[in-house]
Amino acid sequence: EDDILYKIFEKYSQEFDEEKFMFAENLVEFLKHHQNETLENAQVSRLLRSHVDQEKLHLRDPNFPLCWDYEEFTGYLCSEVNNMIDPIDDKVHHDMTQPLSKYWINSSHNTYLRGGQIDYAKNGSADLKAYEEALRMGVRCVEIDVWNGTNFGDEMMPMIYHGIPPYGLPVSTMLRLDDVLHTINRQAFHASEYPVIISIEDHCNTENQKVMAKLFKDIFGEKLVTQKLRQKESCLPS
Repeated sequence: EDDILYKIFEKYSQEFDEEKFMFAENLVEFLKHHQNETLENAQVSRLLRSHVDQEKLHLRDPNFPLCWDYEEFTGYLCSEVNNMIDPIDDKVHHDMTQPLSKYWINSSHNTYLRGGQIDYAKNGSADLKAYEEALRMGVRCVEIDVWNGTNFGDEMMPMIYHGIPPYGLPVSTMLRLDDVLHTINRQAFHASEYPVIISIEDHCNTENQKVMAKLFKDIFGEKLVTQKLRQKESCLPS
C-alpha cells in the first residue's frame, strides 16, 4: 500500500534539492485525476496550508512555495477530509423511536478478553480496561461470561472469565463480577446516551445467580430495566 501511494506521490510531485514535493499545480492534477475534484486556486491553497506540517514549514525558506512532502501528503489522505463515511453519520440522524430489534447494534463478543478469541493459549488476559475501552468507543452491547465463584470471606462472588464448558475450566485470568459491573456503570454513557445491553453467558448455579441478580440491582440501581417500560408493550422498547 505504501509503495502504491509513493508512486502516486512521485507522479504528482517535483524534485527540489534532491527531495520530492507536491506543489499547488501538482495537487490540482492529483485532485482532478484521482479524486475527481476540481478546486479553485484559493481552495487549493487553503487545502495545502491546512495539512502542512507547521514544524517543517518553519524550517523551509520563507520564499519557498507552499507544498507537501510525502508524509504531509499521506497525512492529508488519512485526514477527516478524505473520510469515506459521510460526516452526517458522525451524529445520530436516524429515527430512534423504533423498537430495539429494528436496529443494528454495535456489539462486543467476549468483551473482557484481550488478545485472541479463538486460540486459548493466547487468551490469558481478562481485563476491566477492555470494558472501559469498548464503552468509550460507543459499543452498546457488552458480554459477560459468568461462572460460579468462590467465597471471599463471608462473600460469594461470581467470576467472569473464558472457560470451557461444562465444568468451566479457565483459559483466561478471572475478574470479579462486581468489579466488571462497577466499570460498566461508570462508563456506560460516556460516549452515547443510548441503552447498554449486557449479554450474559450464564454458567452459574442458583446460589450464584441470586448473588448476580442482587449485584445488578445494587450497582445499577434505577438505571436497570427490571419491568416493562409501558404496561401494554407488544414489542421491545425504543
